Amino acid sequence: MSAAEFWMYVSICLCVLGVLLSARAIRQRKKWYKALYVDTLTGHCSHKKFCIDAQQWLDTDRKESKALIAFDIDNFKLINMIFGHQTGNYVLREVSRVLEKSIQERGIFARKYGDLFSIMIRYDSIADIQALCEMIVADIAQIPIRHRQIYRITVSMGIYLIKMGERNLDDMQNYAILTRQSIKNKYNTYYDFYHSQMKDAMLENKKLLDNISMALQHHEFQAYYQPQYDAKTQKLIGAEALIRWNNSDGTITMPGYFIPIAEVSGVIKYIDEYMFEEVCRQQHQWKKAGYTTLPISVNVSRHSLYDKEFIQTYLGMLKKYNLTSTDISIEITEGTLFNAIEISEKLVNELRSLGFRVLIDDFGMGYSSISMIKRFKASSLKIDKSFIDDMGKEGKAMTTYIIDIAKLMKMRTIAEGVETKEQYEFLRDHDCDVIQGFYFAKPIPASEFEAML
Repeated sequence: MSAAEFWMYVSICLCVLGVLLSARAIRQRKKWYKALYVDTLTGHCSHKKFCIDAQQWLDTDRKESKALIAFDIDNFKLINMIFGHQTGNYVLREVSRVLEKSIQERGIFARKYGDLFSIMIRYDSIADIQALCEMIVADIAQIPIRHRQIYRITVSMGIYLIKMGERNLDDMQNYAILTRQSIKNKYNTYYDFYHSQMKDAMLENKKLLDNISMALQHHEFQAYYQPQYDAKTQKLIGAEALIRWNNSDGTITMPGYFIPIAEVSGVIKYIDEYMFEEVCRQQHQWKKAGYTTLPISVNVSRHSLYDKEFIQTYLGMLKKYNLTSTDISIEITEGTLFNAIEISEKLVNELRSLGFRVLIDDFGMGYSSISMIKRFKASSLKIDKSFIDDMGKEGKAMTTYIIDIAKLMKMRTIAEGVETKEQYEFLRDHDCDVIQGFYFAKPIPASEFEAML
């Protein structure tokens, strides 16, 4: 090989090496870019890229009105727990697809972590933002979970209107997240706008949750028993266990104050278990003392119902106190059942096969349909107090309609919140089975209920 041929060969090799190194560098840059700027789960931009673009937008565009929105999927952990993480990841990808379609050129979005998403948009009016949020909520609700599974996906969206000249993106996101948390699991409320009082409210809620945890540890919660009577004979036939919080200073905190916060945070699951065991312990004591006990109903929240260990945990407590499923009835709200119909149907059937009486609480509050009620085969329908309070023509017609539905499905009806003679006589004359309310008796401590056995 001549010297000229040698150096030509070396040159060709160096060129090929250069091309290979350049290609490798390009691949590395793409890989680095994807790792830094692309969400590997959804395929859309990462939250880091969102923050870079959002900050640049804030720094360079000072004329357009902008808003930052934070939202997540309500009870997303339940989706992972019930359907599996693969389905959960599918839902997150579908949510990103909905956002891409909805937002288009008017803004940017990204998944921050888990099921929490961030959006920044330009807007002309508040109505623009509301229309966008409603469209996103509606489209996400249409995401199918699994073939033949009925599970409606809902979200909670917090909206922060960015003031002219604001630059701190972290503060904006925190305000939006704070707003999102303030509306968690509120019926028919899917978005809200930030206002300064929310921060104080959240701090108050945090303090309340800390106090609930301490109350559970120190056994400050007590079961009160609201007697239930046969509508025809006026004979005592059972009771519903209602929670009361006996504070160390001797005052009593009513459930309407702390239960909503407990439900939003998930602490309600531990309250459910506490109350179930408290009723089991009391039933055991009454049996041991020779009393003829009556079935006591306890409330179970969606956090407990969708827990895989729920049934085994409750059966374990029955066994611990030498009781059977006929000693305790399970109350589940209508909304909880219809949030995941096929899952709920399976659980109700399993509970009934184990001998539990299952009561559908708050019936008529917005979800009801005859076909859905037929699927559950519950033992009883509890007519919500709002219907009992309305003794006008429409209220009476609705109450009669519910009683007729129950009879058609071979279920008993229990009227809640009966306070007057007129209400009682109307319910009795229209074949309501069970009466519960102040007209006969208010909720009372175990010692007073014991005297009635």
